Amino acid sequence: VDEACPYTVELSLDSFDCADIGNNIVKVIVTDASGNVDSCESIVTVRDSMKPVARCKDTTIYVGASGTVVIDSSFLDNGTWDNCSFTSNVSANVFTCDSIGVRTVSLYVEDASGNKDTCTSQVTVLDTLSPIARCRNANLFLDSMGNARLFVYDVENGSTDNCGIDTIYISKDSFDCSNIGTNSVVLTVV
Repeated sequence: VDEACPYTVELSLDSFDCADIGNNIVKVIVTDASGNVDSCESIVTVRDSMKPVARCKDTTIYVGASGTVVIDSSFLDNGTWDNCSFTSNVSANVFTCDSIGVRTVSLYVEDASGNKDTCTSQVTVLDTLSPIARCRNANLFLDSMGNARLFVYDVENGSTDNCGIDTIYISKDSFDCSNIGTNSVVLTVV
């Protein structure tokens, strides 16, 4: 370009954002006062070097009827952000009855440029579903001494719990002549 003559320069693209990460072809057009035009192309590489900021929160989750609970990153995310878009996942997402208690779970965040950050949360896993006690009626016959013994399996009829049954017991297991007739017995499932 002859510096003695006035000229103008135009950029085909002069502002960039996250959508432009990578190589971009930019055309530069130079026009002088006489209307003479020339152009060239350049490759402008846009990079994102800012890593995301992972922010975690502690949470409480509950195993369901199947004895499991599944979480995703939204359970731990407490305002994670990045200048561009990002994806996130967790170090553990399936919890079972064996997970009851407090577990440390990490939140992993990565943007499209490979910038990463991590934070950790305390996840409290609880089982608040009560067992289901199922009973059946039983007939007892007194022995020659006038006594009879009732066992749990005589009245238990398939009791269940999402995390398994620890203990089953009955309120009364010994009977004698004074108990002839119908008696109420409570089956307790823990």
